[in-house]
Amino acid sequence: MAKYCFLTPTYKVNFLKLAIDSMLQQSFSDFEIIISDDCSPYNVSDIIKKYNDSRIKFRRNTSNLGGKKLVDHWNLLLKESDAEYVIIASDDDIYQPNFLEVIDSLSLKYPYVNVLRARVQKIDENGEITSKEDIFEEYQTQFDALYGIFCGNYIGCIGNYVFKRSVLLEEGGFVNFPYAWFSDLVTAIKLMRCGQVNTKMILFNFRLSNYNISNTKSNKELDRNKLNATLFFDEWVSSYMKSINITQLTVLERNQYNKILAGYKHRAYTQAGDYSWAIPFWKWWFIYNSFRSHAFFSKMSFIKYFCISILNRKVHILVRK
Repeated sequence: MAKYCFLTPTYKVNFLKLAIDSMLQQSFSDFEIIISDDCSPYNVSDIIKKYNDSRIKFRRNTSNLGGKKLVDHWNLLLKESDAEYVIIASDDDIYQPNFLEVIDSLSLKYPYVNVLRARVQKIDENGEITSKEDIFEEYQTQFDALYGIFCGNYIGCIGNYVFKRSVLLEEGGFVNFPYAWFSDLVTAIKLMRCGQVNTKMILFNFRLSNYNISNTKSNKELDRNKLNATLFFDEWVSSYMKSINITQLTVLERNQYNKILAGYKHRAYTQAGDYSWAIPFWKWWFIYNSFRSHAFFSKMSFIKYFCISILNRKVHILVRK
């Protein structure tokens, strides 16, 4: 049994070799890779055969899951692995060679922590760096981690998270939102009960290109599902924040609590506005009422961020033309 396992759902092949190479080039050796061909029209198996590496296990789905049920694919692979820790590795992101080495040293230093996270930078399709996130404290409580996520310069993705597999299974696996939108973040929050550990160094390169759904802006069905996922996300985080007993918080934590509320509401309302183009205008009232039913709803904030996001999208479209 390997200590770490990269679970790699695969459909695109544009950057697949670069992604696999970055995993195989790890300085820490106790790991394996499960590559799962999600019924791709491309010759994924031909790429894998060229490696002839015992650390790679290959499988193929009989039908496509990731097109609409990406989290089902993640959870399928979670059960395929018997490693102590698992990483959902995309078919286009890049790991630094010492990613696992640093993560492993932290897992030994904080054995009670169930989720570890590598610092991230974004890259484009040419591998050029476009942005870097903040440096977070090596150890964060769940509350501190939430503050960093919603109030700091945080880059959201899943490939930089390392989950303790047994605990993830106890929690029912990865949280299933449409197209896995916000599934990574909510899953991580659930596993942060004992805190989160972060690397100081940038060890993960998150690629944004025209080939992944994170960068898609013109697919109506996709954005309708992202809109639904945003509603689920807002409802889940609102319920979680409501469960916190604020009378037990310090003055500092109460200030952070209020900033977290403002931060995640800003994010949810803004993204809802960005995806609203994918539904008829008259259905916007349904979106408003859905958000209004969640805890901590702010009518003024919703109208402000929802409308600003709509205007920004229209300006962006005009600029492109």
